[in-house]
This record gives sequence, structure tokens and C-alpha cells, in this order.
Amino acid sequence: MREASRRIIEIRRGEDGDLVVRFPFSHDLIAVVREVPGRRWDPARRHWAIPGRKAPLLYLLSRLSQIPDADVRIDRAVQSLIPLWSNTSSATGPQTPIERADRRSRERSHVLDRMTQELTLRGYSRKTRKSYLGQARRFLAWADRPISGLDAEAVRLFLHALLDEQGVTHSYADQAVSALKFLYSRVLRRPLDDLDVPRPKRQRKLPTVLSQGEVRSILGGVTNVKHRAILMLLYSAGLRVGEVVRLQPADLDPERGLLLVRQGKGRKDRYAPLSRAALEAVRDYQRAVPPGRWLFPGQRKGRHMHERTVQKVFRRTCAQVGITKPATVHTLRHSFATHLLERGTDLRYIQEMLGHTSSKTTEIYTRVTRHDLARIRSPLDELMLEDRAV
Repeated sequence: MREASRRIIEIRRGEDGDLVVRFPFSHDLIAVVREVPGRRWDPARRHWAIPGRKAPLLYLLSRLSQIPDADVRIDRAVQSLIPLWSNTSSATGPQTPIERADRRSRERSHVLDRMTQELTLRGYSRKTRKSYLGQARRFLAWADRPISGLDAEAVRLFLHALLDEQGVTHSYADQAVSALKFLYSRVLRRPLDDLDVPRPKRQRKLPTVLSQGEVRSILGGVTNVKHRAILMLLYSAGLRVGEVVRLQPADLDPERGLLLVRQGKGRKDRYAPLSRAALEAVRDYQRAVPPGRWLFPGQRKGRHMHERTVQKVFRRTCAQVGITKPATVHTLRHSFATHLLERGTDLRYIQEMLGHTSSKTTEIYTRVTRHDLARIRSPLDELMLEDRAV
């Protein structure tokens, strides 16, 4: 292959100890670098940085070796991380770190393929499969050792790196534990339950809740009939964004005032209330768009609207009407439950409408409702009233 047709990737030591990776803009090269755990993009210097350790470098080199026109040029200061194996290596074994990394890359791919199969056979949802496989892929790349050497200590060190070095949330680390327990027990046949792998203590964060006035402002700020119908359904029935985009026209039952949510979280069907105002918004939208398989079709033929589109619509509308709270589309679901609770709706009914398996999940809304807190007068107000009386 001629020199002009090859793409040059330069790797050198950075000032802060990281490894600097530079190459001409290319989608496939960017995708490879993004697979490296701990990588980051430096917008000021216009280069990628990866941790200055042996494992991330060897993983990157093994992936780049699979790209035919990649010309990797490594600075002399970095070459110390990848010394050649001695000549006494087995004749059948890998002779260089790059060959060894390539062998482990194929081994990881085999394990991930088996994990994908197990997750599918056991009926895990698409989102769970994606998150579990992502966690397993990051762990295997970080460990950079043969599968036979993946003991409980490797998991402990990985979790410590996530929490201490990368500063991820405890819920993210807890998801990693769940994914690795599945990897060990169902794929590697080495259950972690018998080993000392702790789960991080759960962080108790209160959900963001919009006031009814703020919800009214958001719904009033949407001019597109399709987007207005979506947001009204989200709030009026406490739906998840993935549930509203997958609604079909037959799921709406105006006579009974119910809305059928098919295969929600946990692969469970449930009924939710169908608001008359939301139904009218849907009918306004249907008069403009002929019905098809999906209530809210996407741009691609035969597919429903993408969840990210709804999220972008919500963020744009919040900015337009001046909502400064850190609200997301899911905030409408939190607001639905909180407003029902403030109006005296029994917590058990709210649990059923939201599709929560455990009542403890629904009980979090008792901590954000103003139903009882509004009755309490601050001592500061009492002091100010006394001062005015004097």
C-alpha cells in the first residue's frame, strides 16, 4: 500500500502523564479510540488522550492493527510501555505485545458473543443487554488479562477505578456489579456471589419535580401538534419516554378512559389513565397525520419516533419558556406522581399506574411532596410577624 494512502496515527507522551493520540479526522478511528476506557477529547489541543498505562495502550494498538491502512507511529518515550517479549517465548505463542493483545481481543469478542446470547435467551430487554454488554466490554478491556485470570480481585480493582479515578455515580457502579455478576455466573460459570465483591452504597437523591404552573408553561409552549400530544401523554399518564414513542393507536381506549402500556420496564403490561385533555391533543394530531402502525412514527419508514427526539423537544421547550430546573423528559413522570400524591391519591394506586414492582420505589415521592410541608410555617416568618407587630 502506498504511503499516501495510509492514515498516520501518532502516539506520544503528554505533559500530564496521559498518552496523546493524533490522527486525521475519521469516523472509524474515532470509534476505535472511544472504546478505550478512560479516553477523553481535549478540545483546546485538538487531540485524544488515553491513560498513560500499558493496558489502554495495548488495547488501542490491538484495535488499530485490525485497520489495514492505519500507520501507527509511537514516540520513543512511549515505547517503554510495550517492550518486546524475549526470544524464549513459545514458538506457538504470541511473540510481541501487539500479537498478545490481538489474541486477547479475539478472546474478549468470543466471551461477549456468548454473553449476548445468554442475555437474549433469558429475555433481557434491549436496553439491559446494551448496558450489561457495555459494562462487560469496559471491564475486559481494563483488566487486559486472559479470561482464566479474571478473579474477584480484578472486579474489586475495576470498581475502585470507576469510583475513585473516573468518579462515576454509585448507581453506575452498582449497574457494573450487576453486569459482572451476570458475566461471571452465566458466561464464565464462576459465580461472584461466593466472592467478596461489595456493592457501593446507594446514593439517595430526590427527583426533580416541576410545579403545576411550570408544567402548564411547558405544555403551552409547544406549538407542534405532534410534540404537544406526546408531552401531554407523558405527563397525564406518568409514562416513560420509551413507552410513549411505542404507543399504537389501538392502545388508546377512550370509552374506558384507559391507555395500555405494552411491555413496559420489566416486560410488564399495565394500564394508565387516559386524560381527556391528552386524548383531545392526540385527536388534533391525528387529524393532521393519518394513522399507521405507530401512534408517533419516526422519520424512518416503519419505525416509531426516536426517544432522543422527544428529549430534544423537551429541552428546547424548557429553554424557550424559561424553566431553569435541571429537568428532563422523565421529570414529567416524577411530577405526575408527586402531583397525584399532593391531591390525596393513595400511594398504592400511584405504584400501579407507574408500574413499580416495589412500593419502596414509589415512596420516594413522599419525600418531595409539599402536601404536609406547606402546612409548616418557618420560624423566620414568625419572627418577622412579631417584629412588625412591635
